[in-house]
Amino acid sequence: ITNLLDNLHKDSLRNNPMQALQELEALCNQVTDDSIYYYAIRMNIAECHYINGKLNESKLESLKIINFCKQQTCKGVIRQLMFHAQNNCGVCLQEMGDRNNAIKHYKEAEKYATEKELVAVYINIADCYQQSGNFLECSQYYRKALILADKTQNKAERYSILSGLAKLYMEMENFQEELIKALGNLKNFVPVGTPWWGFDVKAKPIGVQLYQGQV
Repeated sequence: ITNLLDNLHKDSLRNNPMQALQELEALCNQVTDDSIYYYAIRMNIAECHYINGKLNESKLESLKIINFCKQQTCKGVIRQLMFHAQNNCGVCLQEMGDRNNAIKHYKEAEKYATEKELVAVYINIADCYQQSGNFLECSQYYRKALILADKTQNKAERYSILSGLAKLYMEMENFQEELIKALGNLKNFVPVGTPWWGFDVKAKPIGVQLYQGQV
């Protein structure tokens, strides 16, 4: 159902989302509000709101779809709707700056995703962790995404992952440099000879390294 609606409104969703929104609302009036068809249309409406920059409206539409799906048997279209609604909620919350709740929705989306869809979910989670400064979790999710992208031969997503990893390595290097600089300045605030973090602050903090892990 969602694929059919996407095909019907593919051009207008992106090029004229306001027109698509009107058409989709008209379709909603033709079906009962307790049917799968109704909520499949609402998912496209959520996308229209997102494209229009109305993140909160898009999120609220997605939450309604999630509540509906929770009351249904999770299979077929319901699984698809649940995945798209959870993922869209995560995207909206991430762009609104609420990364912790965005990650919660992405991890819910993970439960309903196909193997191909998982790549995008893992990238989204990695991006959230990167924006939050949690580099270790970020690298782990980028790695999971890269393994799946290679498995599914998803070249477009692979490029996105490698770009994200490059940015991550740059941020990790800058963070380490700033930390070492801060440790070097401790002598201005701590009495000489006071041991801190396992070394004497009289000594230059050469060799102080962060765990970077392997990605």
